[in-house]
Amino acid sequence: MLYGFQRRFVGPICDGTKTHTIRAMRKGRARHARVGDDLGLKCGRRFRPVIFARGRCTDAGDVELTGMGRSGAPLVIIDEARRAWE
Repeated sequence: MLYGFQRRFVGPICDGTKTHTIRAMRKGRARHARVGDDLGLKCGRRFRPVIFARGRCTDAGDVELTGMGRSGAPLVIIDEARRAWE
């Protein structure tokens, strides 16, 4: 499973201060990561992504954001995000 991040989040993910992400529900057959799934974390362009870290999903669940117009967004916890080049 591959997740894209803005460049400003690369440092916090690699140093372990950002360990989770909240994503909107997907339409159709696509699904979000489940516990135990391997994850690739990328940034950059859609057709030329740079995978900057790899990790494993350790927790996933639903999150409800009230007053912001979205509800039912899944929370994905990333364990031990490791730099891909190490």
